[in-house]
Amino acid sequence: MPESVSSAYSTSSSRKLTTKLDRWLSYSTVKIIKIADWRLGFLHYLFMIGIIIYVLGVSFVCINPLKYDCSLPGLLQERLSLIRGKVPVGSVRATLAEPIAFQTLDTLSYCSQNSTSKTNLSCGFMSAATIAFPAGQTSPLFLTTRVKESTRNMTSLNFTCEDATVKSDVRCIMNTSDPSVTTVRNYVANIEDYTVAIDHTIYTLASDFTEKSTNMKAVWEYTNGTKYQTIKDKRQFDSISLRNLLQLADIDTLDAPSNMIGSNSTLRYDGVQLMVIIEYANTDSDTKAFKYHYTVRAMTGLDSTKFDADTPSRSVNRHGINIVFVQTGKIGIFSFPSLLASIVSGLVLTSIATTLVDLLAIYILPQKSFYSKAKFTEARRKQEKLMMTEEESLLSDKEDPAYGSTALPV
Repeated sequence: MPESVSSAYSTSSSRKLTTKLDRWLSYSTVKIIKIADWRLGFLHYLFMIGIIIYVLGVSFVCINPLKYDCSLPGLLQERLSLIRGKVPVGSVRATLAEPIAFQTLDTLSYCSQNSTSKTNLSCGFMSAATIAFPAGQTSPLFLTTRVKESTRNMTSLNFTCEDATVKSDVRCIMNTSDPSVTTVRNYVANIEDYTVAIDHTIYTLASDFTEKSTNMKAVWEYTNGTKYQTIKDKRQFDSISLRNLLQLADIDTLDAPSNMIGSNSTLRYDGVQLMVIIEYANTDSDTKAFKYHYTVRAMTGLDSTKFDADTPSRSVNRHGINIVFVQTGKIGIFSFPSLLASIVSGLVLTSIATTLVDLLAIYILPQKSFYSKAKFTEARRKQEKLMMTEEESLLSDKEDPAYGSTALPV
């Protein structure tokens, strides 16, 4: 094969390969075109303003000032560089204390000493240590509101029972339906006036920080989020009367219906479940400065029976308020990935406005074909070379004296 033919064949093959590579590995770049259309401009600025308002609303609107630092530096750090989601762990201790002064039984509306209503029971006094059951348990805390005590006289029976957990005679098991058993039901007087004292500790693995509640600021909240009471730091414990604790759970009185299936009795009679939620958060200026807030939720219609002593001669059932404590919250620590994600998400949001308007211009408007041709241009190396050759030829013609003039012919 002649050398010239071989060279031409090689050049042709190289061009084909280059053309395929250009097609397969094409690169799309941004081409900026100013479209003089007020409709597109109006939509673009409208979208941009909406996105800016959204970003500012998310970043600078404080949802709950009782939980978080609502200052401008605090909000910036909270939204841009803090990652939240580290739930603290800890322990809770709750105890009960008697009121300073007791009301007399004849002044209490739920006591039979005051009224002979069928819903009223005889009332009596109990110490704080005996109201809380079982003795020594502080979380959850069960507070007795009604006691059902069944007894029988063993001396009148013709059998004896040994002092053992497992009985050899079935008659030694207390049977409350036995005709010889006497049952008495009593309300605990002044139960709403007793005081619940709470203290707790937390530990956060993220910041390796341990603290006790007495060194943190706190807030009691109603169920609708409004503030009931602010608690300052440097105290012995958080104390609240049982009456106020019930009100925080939207229970104005224990004489309200219990809503228990098959019962027409009151909360004082059947009992109620309270969930005290302790939600922690650290301030944004100091990630080791914690604060918390209390919220209380009530669950009615649940059986709250607690079985006390059960001996051959005596059986005691308790009904009351079962208080469960839940520690939760989101502790924030500085995170560079969180900061980077915030910046990237902001850039993506602002580019949405441009993308939407571009789609409208090239696919929706009547002038879409004109806008599409102006926006998209395909540049090839062959075309670029041809254009350069034409420009060089034109310049050489201008410089040729025989051309006669440097102006282009009309």
